Amino acid sequence: MMARLSYLLALSSTAYGMAPGPLLHHRVVPAQSASARSAVSMAGFGAAKPAGGKGKAGFGSKGKAPKKKELVSPKRQWDSYTRITEAGAKPIKAFARDTAKDGDTWMLVGNLAIDAADGSAEQAAQYQKRLILEHAARLSPRLKVAQATLEVGLEVLGEPAKLVKPDSVPETLICGFLGEPDPGGFYARGSRNIRDMAAKGAAPSADSKGRIGGTGGS
Repeated sequence: MMARLSYLLALSSTAYGMAPGPLLHHRVVPAQSASARSAVSMAGFGAAKPAGGKGKAGFGSKGKAPKKKELVSPKRQWDSYTRITEAGAKPIKAFARDTAKDGDTWMLVGNLAIDAADGSAEQAAQYQKRLILEHAARLSPRLKVAQATLEVGLEVLGEPAKLVKPDSVPETLICGFLGEPDPGGFYARGSRNIRDMAAKGAAPSADSKGRIGGTGGS
């Protein structure tokens, strides 16, 4: 009996004295901070897109459109006409007529001026053709209706002659145009008087109410 008890105690002691088996160790991952999560989000596919979905302009971005070539203006050509004629150049009469009407008579539209050293009268007329025909339409209701079939004429040996289009017009051409007076229009006589007086250094006339170019009436 005692021997068996001693045997059981020995077994029990041996069992408790055995080394424990290997334990499974789990890796503890520390929780990310809010700032770390934000950095990861912005660095990856979750990065926020620029407002409007457009990035910075690169090589493919469009630049400003080139400015259009400056058109011939009535004021500029009038100023040029004044300078050229005051320098001694002789004016050349410009005409217009309706080619759709057989035997249509030429109508005086205005005068051209050009320095002979810069070009010819034909080149000056071609350069200012739009101004001449637009003013012809203002002077004559009949020609205004027929704008699509109007043609320009020049004084040649004292008589109107059809403008023959020159082969070319120099880019440096300096010429001018002064239209016939049109009541209430840009070339009206009142405008001419004011410009003439201004060129001579005199103050323009005023009416009883202080209006420039007035006639003194109500």
